[in-house]
Amino acid sequence: MLLKRGLRSSGPSLLIFEHDNVLYHAQTLAYAAGMEFDKDLAREILLKVEADPHFNGSFRGVSAGNLGIACSPETFAYHCVLLHEAGFLEGNMKMAQQGHIVISRLTFKGHEFLDTIRDGEIWRLTKETAAKTGAASVQALLAIATAAIKQKLAEHGIPL
Repeated sequence: MLLKRGLRSSGPSLLIFEHDNVLYHAQTLAYAAGMEFDKDLAREILLKVEADPHFNGSFRGVSAGNLGIACSPETFAYHCVLLHEAGFLEGNMKMAQQGHIVISRLTFKGHEFLDTIRDGEIWRLTKETAAKTGAASVQALLAIATAAIKQKLAEHGIPL
């Protein structure tokens, strides 16, 4: 991670970190320590981005408030950065202001993940199984959801 100093016209310089060609303000990164990944919030963000026709590949500033998501700006930004790092969101995670980032669209990988966990019953089963087994990674959630879908298909007589 490369440390840069940004100059402001008044006051002290602003610390900025660069990682993978993405700039993060130090104030924005400070909240990440101790913050946990909220699976439900991540799913909600993906569902809202997919449903909004403005996310069509052109870059759009976004916040939790203008997507109708009830969480703090810091929590929203943190989860968007993680979804971007996972390859589910395309956008610029450079913080225009705290909690306000730029998203252009859901990636193919984001659509695939969302299609796997979209169904409410599948999502409930996925979270229950993850909690019982201690599996919390995105890859584990995807594997659990895929297994739940296969089980439902088998129950309907569709062999795999």
